[in-house]
Amino acid sequence: MNRRRRHRHRRGLTRNRQHRRLRLLLPNRRHRLKMIRPPSERVIACGQSESGKTEFLLRHFLTASRTKCAERQLVVDRTGEWFEREKYAPTATGLADTVRLLDDYATRKRWRIIVSLSNEEVEQLGAVLVGIPDVRKGYSYNVGGMALVVSEVDLLVPFANAPEELRSLWRRGSHAGLSIYADTQRPSNVSKEATSQCRWMCYLALYEPADLEYIRKQAGMMAPEMVAWIQGTQYAAALFDQRRRACHLIAPNGVVKRTLSHNPQDASVGETPSL
Repeated sequence: MNRRRRHRHRRGLTRNRQHRRLRLLLPNRRHRLKMIRPPSERVIACGQSESGKTEFLLRHFLTASRTKCAERQLVVDRTGEWFEREKYAPTATGLADTVRLLDDYATRKRWRIIVSLSNEEVEQLGAVLVGIPDVRKGYSYNVGGMALVVSEVDLLVPFANAPEELRSLWRRGSHAGLSIYADTQRPSNVSKEATSQCRWMCYLALYEPADLEYIRKQAGMMAPEMVAWIQGTQYAAALFDQRRRACHLIAPNGVVKRTLSHNPQDASVGETPSL
C-alpha cells in the first residue's frame, strides 16, 4: 500500500471512529448534524382544583400520537396526582435520580418520567435540559426534543422574583426543542415571562375576581362569553390562542362548540391543536 493510500485509509478509520462516538453522544444525531431545531410548544392550563386541568392537557396535548412535541415527557409533580395516576411509569425523587433516569432513557423514542423536585433542583435541571448558554449542548436538543410538564407553575415562576434560570426555560427552551405544559390555579400569579411565551392559554373553572380580570385584559371583548362558558358547564374549557387572538369553546367531551375571534371572518377558521 503506497503512502497516499495509507493516508486515505487512516483518515477513513478516524472518520468512522468520530461517527461512532457521535452516535453514542447524540441519540438523535440528525438534529445536531443538520442543525434542525426540534419542534416545541408552550401551554398553560388554568383552573381551580378538580376543574380538569390534567385531563385536558392529557387529552389535547400530552398524547404522543397527536404531536411530536410530547413524545418524551418529564413530569415535575408537586401534588402527587401524577404519581397516583401513572403507577407503572418510571419515577424519581431528587435531582440525582432524575438525571440518572434521563440518561437511561435518552435513546428511547417515547417515555414519560414522573419526578419530585424542589424549585432549586428544577432550576439546576433546567440548565441541563436547555443547555445554557449553548442549546446545542442541552439534553433536549440532543434527544430530538422533549416536553417538561409542570404542575402549580405559579409556585415555580411566580409573578415576581422568578429566578433567571427558570425564566430561561420559557425564553430559550424553544431553541432547544423543549416544550412546556404547565397548570396553575391562579393565572394572575404566574410570571409574565411564562405566559408571554405561551401560544395556548387554557381556562377552565375560575371564579377569583383577580383571575377573571386577567382573562378580561387578555381576551378583550371575547372575555364575557369565555367566562360564562367555563363557569356554566363543569369541565368546559376556553382555549385561547394568543397568536391568532381567537378562542375555542370546548365541551367536556372535547368537541369545539364555537370559535370566538376579534375578526368575525376568522371565527370558523381557527386552528386547534388536534382536538
